[in-house]
Amino acid sequence: MLGKIKMDIGKDAMTAYMYIIPGGEVEITESYLREELEKRGIKSGINEEVLHEIVNVGSPEKDYLVASGTPPVKGRDGRYELFFERRVDEGAPTIRADGSVDYSPVIHMVKKGDKVAEYHPPMQGTMGYTIFDAVVAPAPSKEGIPLKCINVERRGNEYIAQKDGRISLKGNKLEVKEYLLIDGNAGYSLGNINFNGDIHIQGDILTDVKVTAGGSIEVDGVVEGAKVVAGKNILVRHGIHGKGKAIIHAGKNLTSNFVEEAKEVRVGKDILVDYMINTDASAGGKIQATGKTGALIGGKIQAEEMIDVIRIGNDKGVKTQIIIRSDDPEKKQQGGVIVRGRAYPGTSGEIYGSKMENMAMTSGEIHFTEYGAEKCELGTFRRKRTAELKNSRQKNGKKLILLVDDDPVVLKTEYSYLCSDYQVVAVSSAQDALIFLKKRLPDLILLDYMMPKMNGRQLLEVIRKSQNSQCAATPVFFVTSVTSKKTRDECLQLYPQGYLIKPVGKEELLGIVEGFFAKDQES
Repeated sequence: MLGKIKMDIGKDAMTAYMYIIPGGEVEITESYLREELEKRGIKSGINEEVLHEIVNVGSPEKDYLVASGTPPVKGRDGRYELFFERRVDEGAPTIRADGSVDYSPVIHMVKKGDKVAEYHPPMQGTMGYTIFDAVVAPAPSKEGIPLKCINVERRGNEYIAQKDGRISLKGNKLEVKEYLLIDGNAGYSLGNINFNGDIHIQGDILTDVKVTAGGSIEVDGVVEGAKVVAGKNILVRHGIHGKGKAIIHAGKNLTSNFVEEAKEVRVGKDILVDYMINTDASAGGKIQATGKTGALIGGKIQAEEMIDVIRIGNDKGVKTQIIIRSDDPEKKQQGGVIVRGRAYPGTSGEIYGSKMENMAMTSGEIHFTEYGAEKCELGTFRRKRTAELKNSRQKNGKKLILLVDDDPVVLKTEYSYLCSDYQVVAVSSAQDALIFLKKRLPDLILLDYMMPKMNGRQLLEVIRKSQNSQCAATPVFFVTSVTSKKTRDECLQLYPQGYLIKPVGKEELLGIVEGFFAKDQES
């Protein structure tokens, strides 16, 4: 067969392809093909069968892989073989498909002298070769990260428990935790229990008993009117019958089937329950009641991030107070209340300072924005809505300021200071201010305290209790001659943005207003 040969070599020097170009004057033989390979320095991985095929039945329409390199084979990094099942979050139960909670985390106990882990050193890989017969080294195998052992001894490549207890591996810390097992109830015969490690109680904790652990506490039964304090997690598989006396403190999470009539529940992170009744509870993270019952009924329930619940209160109107409060800006961005079923009449709330005397609602969400607590349907809230609301308050590109003062001289003076840079509306009474607020919402209110019929504090109280959440969160500065500390403190309880003492000069007032809007824009 007469023709020409074209050859493509892969960029990684691991492949070489031949193509037949018809119309040449060279006879294509195996010796000719080898000469072409040799010209290009190809020495390794030549496929003799493919060369034979090209000579005998070669086709211009086919690509022929005539040489292949040998890739390097990566070795194995050093690894640890564990002789127990590892669970990253030991204290957390799982939610079953039917909404119920599995309160049976895997617990692995070991005895002194048990082998708990074994290290397998790295194995190096094998070299590879290009079609030019150049050596390609594999990536080097890595040693495993050394383990930090607590109550565990390394003997060669084996790790041996030095104490009886619970074994765990978190990060690179391999630890046998001291563990107190109580086979039965924690009751009067045992007295109060104080242990530095973890405690597992296979029965109940009875009324008036105090159990304190430096680590976590697990209770297979119920907790009655006891005091239970844990540095880490508390897990109660059946529930808490508080009897109006129970005090529960956890450094991290509380998980319980239910909590009834507890005097005080305080946790550093999350509370996960099926339901909670007539209990004052607070969590540094979220409170979740989304199981089969999924209810928070009665009491004062406070979280820093989120309260996620199926229903709040009941059809009898039992008073239930829901509070979301935190100084952490990130938590405010994520926080709110999610009601998946219904919040009954009798439910009141406070979302990051925005008070809601009546939170009765069907399913929905409540989130905090710069204009107060915003209600929306489940799954529809988007943080960008706040910018849209801000824009809706402005016309002609200028901020709107409402002046409220019964002194016409003060109104005229403040108006003259502000009218060049802002839209300004002046009213002489609290009643006129309320009429205006029904029509438009200002970006800022400058409010006098001493006014007839309704003073400034009373007006602000009406504003903060408004059913219109945007109106309730309207920024307010008191501008008043009242210097009484009692009066000032009463006003500050309604969350004004400032309390200014008259007289306020032009430069001072403009500086304060401009600074407020600049800060508001940044947020």
